[in-house]
Amino acid sequence: MNNQQNIFGEIAKKKPTKGKHKEDYYVNLLMWAIQGPIIVHPGGWGDNPPETITSNISMNRLIQSMAITKSEEVTPMAPELEAMWYISTASLEAPLDRDWTEIYMILMQRWMLNQGKDVPDFLCGIPELNDMQRNDLKRLREWIFKKSFEGVKRKCKEMKQSTLKNPKMETLLLKKTTTQTDLFSKFG
Repeated sequence: MNNQQNIFGEIAKKKPTKGKHKEDYYVNLLMWAIQGPIIVHPGGWGDNPPETITSNISMNRLIQSMAITKSEEVTPMAPELEAMWYISTASLEAPLDRDWTEIYMILMQRWMLNQGKDVPDFLCGIPELNDMQRNDLKRLREWIFKKSFEGVKRKCKEMKQSTLKNPKMETLLLKKTTTQTDLFSKFG
């Protein structure tokens, strides 16, 4: 059987291991990394993230997708930066409880250190996440990945069906995708 239990206790499908499904999965994974929608908390606060956030999320997704393709043990999930952005947009809708505040502060601290920025005093000396907080963060990252990846799969399927109906459309879509995914111009 091609199923495993995830941390929600639900049955989750494993990554495809052979054939056309595996190829489609990896194409969709790459499309997720480059063009997948950034999932934000409902409310309209984070619908247009700053360019620094979107480009960093895309780069982190590329790294995450490489880890997913290299190992069967890596659980597909969104990068920490994307989870940080989601929590940030959620905090604009309603106050965060203590656990989510600590998770957000840890993620912000890691991101600032990764960017080579000075960490403010209030982010220094934060204790590491406890087991419950790590599990909450993992579930959030898995959920964000699932929602974003579903959007990419749906979009890829629609594009594939439209190109089968109209072969000229394939050339137009290829040109559009090439323009949108020029990583050198996007990431310098």
